[in-house]
Amino acid sequence: MKFSRVTVYPAFSKEILIEWELERATLPGVYWFIVERAGSPEGPWELLTPTPLPNAEFFIDRTAPLLSKENFLFYRVTVTDPKGRVFISDPKDLFRNLEREQWYVAREITRKEILRFVKKVGVRAAVLKKKRFGPLCDCVDPVSGEVTDSSCPDCFGTRYAGGFNDPIEAWVESSPFPNAKQLQNMGWLTEDFSGQIRMVSYPLVTREDIIVELDSNRRLRVLQIDPVELRTVPIVQLVGVKMIPRSDVEYTIPAYIPYQGSRLCPTGPDRDEQLAPLGKDFTTVQPDDGGDCPSQYECEPGEVC
Repeated sequence: MKFSRVTVYPAFSKEILIEWELERATLPGVYWFIVERAGSPEGPWELLTPTPLPNAEFFIDRTAPLLSKENFLFYRVTVTDPKGRVFISDPKDLFRNLEREQWYVAREITRKEILRFVKKVGVRAAVLKKKRFGPLCDCVDPVSGEVTDSSCPDCFGTRYAGGFNDPIEAWVESSPFPNAKQLQNMGWLTEDFSGQIRMVSYPLVTREDIIVELDSNRRLRVLQIDPVELRTVPIVQLVGVKMIPRSDVEYTIPAYIPYQGSRLCPTGPDRDEQLAPLGKDFTTVQPDDGGDCPSQYECEPGEVC
């Protein structure tokens, strides 16, 4: 077993996302991950996860130092498989295939895209990344290894307990979905429709992941990804999606993400307490944008945001 991919890129202006994939992770059981950071590919390494992460596929570094012309950051991931064997990834730097100047261009494109989403055309969303390894669900046939219940409330048809990883916050722009209905003998039935989502490369989505629009709780299954790249590095994702019928078991997957006002636009610290008496569902309420409140994405080029 080894890491087939480790990628490092900015999540928001002050956060760095580390994602990874394992090759041949076929053993049932828990995989434990730790993430380390260094200023050199040789170390010394600073442990970012004092408590190992079970069956994780990403980690967000919210304590990264500010970047400068002299400041480089490298990350590596260590996994312990269910048999106790340890595997360490190669060090990965923040700039990937880009030169430093190109990376600054990529970050500026990302900043402007997110600013446009937040202020103009986007909606706050949660990305549910499908689990691809870990303990098997009880609904998996022990002989064939196939799922016996595609509507299983524990794995949601994915084979792995829990089904999906914790939700990741994202801002997306979706194309209009037709709201047509067709009349059949049994009455009006809403059809399933496909459309396209535009989002930045945080997080990178893959087929069968689910995107939840938190305002409407509409859930969309990822069918295809067409990245817009700079020197082979994805900057923007054009994601083909299909609406999931509201009767499907995927609507029972938790998708609540507390609104982080300091990351986008500050709101009152007691917002959740204000919503409770109104009987509103925290997972389906679009956070206030605070009008013309300052945002870290509104910094001018060259400013420290």
